[in-house]
Amino acid sequence: MANSPGQSSPLPQSTPFDMTMTDDALVTFFGTPDPEDGHVSFRDAGYMPVNEVTVGGTPLNHPPGHGNLFIHYMGEGDQYLDGNGLPTTAVYRTLQYELVSYNGAGKFGHAADGTPTASGVGNPTLLAQGHLIGSDNQLTVDLITGISGTLHASLLGPTPGTLDITVSHSAGDIHPIMAGSIVTGLTLDGGMFGAHFTPT
Repeated sequence: MANSPGQSSPLPQSTPFDMTMTDDALVTFFGTPDPEDGHVSFRDAGYMPVNEVTVGGTPLNHPPGHGNLFIHYMGEGDQYLDGNGLPTTAVYRTLQYELVSYNGAGKFGHAADGTPTASGVGNPTLLAQGHLIGSDNQLTVDLITGISGTLHASLLGPTPGTLDITVSHSAGDIHPIMAGSIVTGLTLDGGMFGAHFTPT
C-alpha cells in the first residue's frame, strides 16, 4: 500500500527511539480446536497509528499533518483455548509489517465486517519493514482482563535494528465475534502500545 522510499524519514537515524501507538485489528480463528491441546489457527491484521516518537525521552515534533506514521501488519499463529472455548494464549508463527509515513489527517478504524481500514492517508511512503525474530512471541489473551505481552521483530530499512513491541489491550478494547456460543474471532481497537527501536 505504501510507495517506495523517497522522502526524508521522520524518524531519527542510527539512534534508539521509542514510539507509542494504538491498534485497530481483526483476528480471525480458523478450523476446530485441536483435541490434544485445544488450539485453532488465527490470522491477525491491522493498523497501528503512531501517536508519538521520543528520543531519549524528548518528543520529536513535526508540522501538523506532515511526518505522520503508522504500522500496517499481518500475522498468523495458534490461538489456544480453555475448556469453554475461550481464548487464552496466542502464539505467533509469523508477523510481517511495514512502517509507513504519510501526510494528512489519517483515520483508522473498522469496516462493518470488522476489516481494519485507513483513510485520509496522503502520499504513503514505506520507511522500513520487518518480521518476527526469536521464538518467544506470544500474548496472553483474556476476554475479562485484556491482552498483554511483547513481540520481538526486526526493522529493515536505512538503519537496521530490532523493534520490541509491547502490547496492552484492556477488556473494553476487545469485541468477540460469535457464531452461536463459539468465539470465531476478535476485533480490537485502542490499546496502549509501546515500541522500542535498537539499532544493530
